[in-house]
Amino acid sequence: MAKYIKYGISATIMFGIVTYGSYKYHQIRSFEEEYYKNSNRKRQFLFNIHQNLAILYDKSVDSYEDLSKINQYRKILLSYAQGFVLETAIGTSRNLKFYPPGVKVLGIDWSSNMLEAAMQKSVNHISYSYKIDDTENLTFKDNVFDTVVDTFGLEYYVNPDKALKEMKRVCKKDGLILILASGQSLYQGLNFFLNYKTPYTVCNYGFFPNRNWEEFIKEEDFEILKKERKINGTVYMYVLRNKK
Repeated sequence: MAKYIKYGISATIMFGIVTYGSYKYHQIRSFEEEYYKNSNRKRQFLFNIHQNLAILYDKSVDSYEDLSKINQYRKILLSYAQGFVLETAIGTSRNLKFYPPGVKVLGIDWSSNMLEAAMQKSVNHISYSYKIDDTENLTFKDNVFDTVVDTFGLEYYVNPDKALKEMKRVCKKDGLILILASGQSLYQGLNFFLNYKTPYTVCNYGFFPNRNWEEFIKEEDFEILKKERKINGTVYMYVLRNKK
């Protein structure tokens, strides 16, 4: 009897594994059809997600950022900001309180709902304003800003390489580009997990957790003044000088 019970349990476990695997396979295929294979809908697909996330975004990330010291990394990075600052993909303006006194910040986002949430926050130590704009197609002239900031925005772009080029274009020669981004780990086991969950995170939260930012930064030929990787290498911090 015990033998049959053992076989029954094994069969049940195997059935569960196969069923879950089939579910994940169809989820990935559905994601590919919705996102990868329909290029005309990529941007609208992500835009709709970002609009819907705005209301609960801060509550959804507050605890994680406190526990993982993300706010500490924001403060360190933004201490380098100077002059006229463009913050791309500003979202709900989580960086506002970390800017050093004296800077002037213009925050942009393509999501009007995100900017509406950002406008509910206020500080007195800096001058700041907001504008709807798209980092992949910025409406500014060349060489406008002393500093360009992007914190956890790159992983939300359809074309992050294009966004980086635009950030470089509008930043003055020898200006600073400050980046915090989440992406590939230093460990292959963790990268396997990040790749595995990408369809879910894109479909539900509109971001890609598995991009290798070292490769993207290298492509743009920035001068790297500071580079750190935190949390098993999944958080990238860059202070870059804009070579032109």
